[in-house]
Amino acid sequence: MALACLGSLVRHSDVPVQIQIHDDGSLTQADVEALTQALPVARVISRAESDARMAELLAPFPRCREFRKAQVYGLKLFDAALMAPGGVLRFVDSDIYFLRAFTGLFSADADAACTFMADRRNAYAFRPWHLIGGRVEVPVRLNCGLFEISSEHYSLEAIEGLMDRYEALFSSRYHWAEQTSWAVLAMRARGNLWSEDQVRVISADDRSFDGLVAAHVVTPARARLADLYGYDQAQTEPVVVEAHPLERLTSVSLLREQGMRRATRMRERWQLAGAPV
Repeated sequence: MALACLGSLVRHSDVPVQIQIHDDGSLTQADVEALTQALPVARVISRAESDARMAELLAPFPRCREFRKAQVYGLKLFDAALMAPGGVLRFVDSDIYFLRAFTGLFSADADAACTFMADRRNAYAFRPWHLIGGRVEVPVRLNCGLFEISSEHYSLEAIEGLMDRYEALFSSRYHWAEQTSWAVLAMRARGNLWSEDQVRVISADDRSFDGLVAAHVVTPARARLADLYGYDQAQTEPVVVEAHPLERLTSVSLLREQGMRRATRMRERWQLAGAPV
């Protein structure tokens, strides 16, 4: 899957792509050779190299250091950002498939770079009450599968403070801690969100991919990857990817969404149990 998705990025980008791969420790030598032969890989950073570099850079930040040690998500939150070439991280998950030629996805101005893709829901560690009073701000439905952020907008101090303040919350809801951290950074930067009509997380129930430039093929929708091949338009003129300013998520909106999800789960359980709904 990774080769197909990254290959689609290379094929459809309007500018030459050079890929930097961070090994989480699972790549074999055969894997590395296959990737470097099939893709324009500028560099493969081994886990040992990353560990040594992060030990140095994260030394003053104990919460960040602990999170990276405990969670594989920390490799993306810290390693990819702190070892990005050129002062800007342009990150693409290996499960994002590009369907057509595009332009304008990434900014040429590193100082202004802070743009993310949209999620299908607000997938954060926070509960509604955490957003009351503006103590912390996150945008509506940010997803960190595809994004760019410059070093100007990336702050270890901010992440350390966040992880210290919400230590218990991030420990219990660790699977959303990384995306929540990116969301806080993006909102601090007053960044942008790519058009959801062009760049989005797909679902298993999506009827059409017309107009889509990039599809985040998350686990529940993996079976749809083959369908995307039929929409691949390699010979078309590049499409300009649009973006708009992030919108702040309110506690009321998050409460409503989480309440609806809980009601849906309860209804599904009752149906499975044979109870009338």
